[in-house]
Amino acid sequence: MRKKGEALYSSLAWPALADSPVEKEYTQNQLFNQENFKGNGDFQIALNGSRGITAKCFSELGKDEETTLKKYFESGIGASEHKLLALKNAHMRDGFLVIVPENAKAEVEINIKAEAGVAGFHGIVILKEGAEAKVYEKLGGQGTLAASATEVFLGENSSLKYDFTENLDFESVNYSVKRASLEKDAKIVWNTSFLGAKASSAVVDCKLMAEGARAENYNSFFGMKNQVFDISTNSYHYAPNTSGNLLSRGVLTQESKGTYRGLIYINEKAGNTNCFLNGHALLVGEKAKANSVPSLEIHTNDVQSRHGATVDHLDEEKLFYLMSRGLPRKQAEKTVIEGFVNDVFMRSSGSALNDWEKIISQRLVEGFD
Repeated sequence: MRKKGEALYSSLAWPALADSPVEKEYTQNQLFNQENFKGNGDFQIALNGSRGITAKCFSELGKDEETTLKKYFESGIGASEHKLLALKNAHMRDGFLVIVPENAKAEVEINIKAEAGVAGFHGIVILKEGAEAKVYEKLGGQGTLAASATEVFLGENSSLKYDFTENLDFESVNYSVKRASLEKDAKIVWNTSFLGAKASSAVVDCKLMAEGARAENYNSFFGMKNQVFDISTNSYHYAPNTSGNLLSRGVLTQESKGTYRGLIYINEKAGNTNCFLNGHALLVGEKAKANSVPSLEIHTNDVQSRHGATVDHLDEEKLFYLMSRGLPRKQAEKTVIEGFVNDVFMRSSGSALNDWEKIISQRLVEGFD
């Protein structure tokens, strides 16, 4: 795999499509140059899951589990899709496989830590018919280029809540693609939060393949110093009577920069689809910058779909109200920011919510004091 990945990486070009007439790349490809990340440091994946399910690293799989891995691996996300997915294979360290049997209920926590060099890893999550699961994946580490893919396969009438936290140090960069395929009446709620890394580029996709499928795709990012975020959430509808919701909220302070891209695609067979997309960015300071690229591609009638995007600065009226109640200005600003991101955070609960609130609280102290 590694040799094929290296050859593919060398043969593939960086995406060439211009982001706008005046700015070719909102996010510079050179930020993800592997030459900036030498060495081969420590890499760990630790899984903790409910009884009666499979939750293992690739390196721990038994014979039957390896057969399942071969069946699903790259069936939803191919290495040829992007130069950095090929790099993932060229530097594959390990991966994880989660299988929840029919009608079972499960919770899984996945902790990933990468230290130095390029760290490639791949995840596969499979829910059989009627299964329910909560998955929380955490990515941390130092001085690394993390390149990953996560493929999710949801059987009929299954339900998955998938939370993700990226909190690498500010010398690292992250590239990730997460993609879920939903069968009849399956449901997924993604809630991904990108809080660390010097640069983080991510794609979170949902493919609704059969009637009754529903996909909710929530995302947040918080930038400070000169961090760069490029986040894309997309919903692809291939069957009738499907539904979804996409919501992104990003806060950008100091000299950070963020780009949100969102797409709702509805093909000609997906009548009676109901899906909405909204992306909102909050700028704190004059040097922060945000771009928003929401899109609709609809090939049939009889659908309900719309998109919206806003880029705002702190609302002086809200600040005045809070200050009139006795809060100093800096504390009022922090309160407004926390309320802004909580619209996404509160879609989840438990460990993920606790982690996000703790990290944001720390970032606000670092960014304001």
